[in-house]
Amino acid sequence: MLSAYLYSEYEYRRPAELQGGLVRRHPLVVVGAGPAGLALAIDLAQQGTPVLPLDDDNRVSVGWRGVCYAKRALQVLDRLGVGDCCVARGVSWNVGRTFFREEEVDNFTLLAQPDHKRPGMINLQQHYLEEFLVRRAQELPGIDLRWKNRVVAVQQRAVVEDGSGDQDGVVVQIDTPDGPYAVACDWLIVADGARSSIRAMLKLEVEGKVLMDRLLIAEVVMKAELPAERWFGFYPPFHPGRAVLLQGQADNVGRIDFQPGRQAGPEEEKKPERVIPRIRAMLGDDRVFEVEWVSVYASQCRRMSSFRHRQVLLDSYAEERELAADENLLNSTRSTDFITPRSRMSLSFRNAVLTLARKYSFARALVNSGRLSVPAFLSESSLNTPDADLFAGQMHPGAPIDDAPVRVSGSDGWLLDSIGNHFMLLRAVDDPAAVEASTVATLCALTDGPIPLDVALLAPRSGVAPAGWRVFEDYRGCYADRYDARPRTVDLCRPGQHVSARWRSIDCDPVAAALARATCTVLEETAAWRH
Repeated sequence: MLSAYLYSEYEYRRPAELQGGLVRRHPLVVVGAGPAGLALAIDLAQQGTPVLPLDDDNRVSVGWRGVCYAKRALQVLDRLGVGDCCVARGVSWNVGRTFFREEEVDNFTLLAQPDHKRPGMINLQQHYLEEFLVRRAQELPGIDLRWKNRVVAVQQRAVVEDGSGDQDGVVVQIDTPDGPYAVACDWLIVADGARSSIRAMLKLEVEGKVLMDRLLIAEVVMKAELPAERWFGFYPPFHPGRAVLLQGQADNVGRIDFQPGRQAGPEEEKKPERVIPRIRAMLGDDRVFEVEWVSVYASQCRRMSSFRHRQVLLDSYAEERELAADENLLNSTRSTDFITPRSRMSLSFRNAVLTLARKYSFARALVNSGRLSVPAFLSESSLNTPDADLFAGQMHPGAPIDDAPVRVSGSDGWLLDSIGNHFMLLRAVDDPAAVEASTVATLCALTDGPIPLDVALLAPRSGVAPAGWRVFEDYRGCYADRYDARPRTVDLCRPGQHVSARWRSIDCDPVAAALARATCTVLEETAAWRH
């Protein structure tokens, strides 16, 4: 129990499968109702896919865990319907400061461009995020969220159900307070955390490094607000020879990460007589605080060699998340090597960089106290359609869609909110009322095709569009600038809000092929789009 947060328990309900022993089949079972499992369940339910999430507990996570959520994560949370409550509850910030001993040597701004809906980062305790996701999941009819349902066995095999014959799938054995039962599913999504019991059941190895360096995390409730910034100190006077990170969270809770050293014993470091003097030396004797939570953890840079295992996860999802995981591990490893050098030469280089950063801008670019707010660019994804035309900027296929202010039906809004959770074709025009008849015919054919597709026109000014197409008014020119969108340019956006393909002119066959590629659909005849 934390003094700044009241944990509530969610109601366990007796599963219907316990009556009669029928093994019901579900399209998707998600194991784990943490941020990843709940986000996936919500995303699928919003697109019309029923989901059965299972969790062995009936509360949100206890203690520290996740704290920072970057602009891209907030955009995803917006798409799931919880972005507003997270931003309202969290601490928004854009500025980070780095200190060497007593002097500030570097600072950075996460949001370098204006005209974005969300800040570069918010700090929010993970239990709040999970609470908001649970609330959203309970609003959606396609989600059957079950608490105190613990998965005890997983079998991947052909499943016989109701005499309908063999079907490939997964049988999941589940234990509850009322006894065991089983469900079958087409796909099993495993989101039960770093100590996954299902990964152990399937004998799947995690490859990588467990670093010897540990961090002591202390969460303290302050009587005064902390600045809405991130402060990272190397060799501060109150913690000589080590590093310290300070950042504020909701409820006036300060999160402090101390680097105690490789030889530090976890239980010894957590003792109040060692923790409280460090915090007081950092905050000053006049700052009133109460220690909320203390823990010690070791850094890890590991992942499974493959995220797909027969009917456990999907090929395209695994491919893209493996790319993102590799990028994350690379950035994390580089940051860790800078923060905690592993050789005398690395230490000399790090300290030289910090010393030079006081005066020289080239050295500030080498300061690495954690690469933050950098979204994954899925440039190598097989779901992308490579460019056939020349474009400037970063909005190439696989890039997360950059937000921009737009005006829709006279109301100011944002591009990402307007796109929503569907495939969207964005056509840049000078005048919405002057779109050629051939373009209208092509757009009609595409929206009537086998893959659901929405269409909108991007224009520098409002106007009445033909055939009732929506118009997004690029009234500040941000879309045209960020997407290199000249008149006639076409951008195809995926439901996950990544760029799928782009062209300098619209044509039915390339767009149909790009949609098919993005959905792993085989089109026997693209002419079918033309009717």
